[in-house]
Amino acid sequence: MERVDLVREILKFPMGRPLTGADVLWRVQACRCSICVNPELEFYGVSQSHLEAWWYRVSKRTRCGAWIDGGGKFVNLQARKQWACNTVDEALASFIARKRRQVSILSAQLKAAEADLSLALKEQQACLTKKTEQPGSS
Repeated sequence: MERVDLVREILKFPMGRPLTGADVLWRVQACRCSICVNPELEFYGVSQSHLEAWWYRVSKRTRCGAWIDGGGKFVNLQARKQWACNTVDEALASFIARKRRQVSILSAQLKAAEADLSLALKEQQACLTKKTEQPGSS
């Protein structure tokens, strides 16, 4: 299977494809939607995640980057981290890098929270042990 076909299978293009020859920048994002599981119980859930490739028309290019239409956002194309990229492949690679970094940050936060919880539980257990060892405690 060719790379282009693989990208088309994985990504959805909510705005369709840009006109051939249009100067655009690309950004890939994960999308989840709220779904109603049981309306009688007012039970809601979240759909499975899917990837969307969004394109933004470039209004002006400079030495360092590009201005995109609809909000006056400047994208520095020489920076290590870019909000949008020149190609869909670059945008997908950027998305993967963002998610790897997010996983790294959240894993460290989870590890710290687990250590804090363990410390608090040990402290609580020590306090309970002291109370039961004291004479006259009920």
